[in-house]
Amino acid sequence: MTTEEFNARVLPHYKSMFRVAAALMGSSDAAADAVQDAMLRLWDRRDRLAIVADIKTYCMNAVRNVCLNTIQRSKTGVAKVWVK
Repeated sequence: MTTEEFNARVLPHYKSMFRVAAALMGSSDAAADAVQDAMLRLWDRRDRLAIVADIKTYCMNAVRNVCLNTIQRSKTGVAKVWVK
């Protein structure tokens, strides 16, 4: 998936992703961080997105998973380490 295709298919769902994240995280700052993290993960996996039929659902699941992982880590006290 090219940058233009990513921008056309994924970026239109940013506001919806933010609303989901805000509902789960309880603050706009935490929601913005979660959406940014989800967008980065989507970008890293952009080659796989070309075959996704329902991109909106995929994006919503991505941000939900980031939020739930963040919440879980905050409960267990495990620091987030981003390794590629």
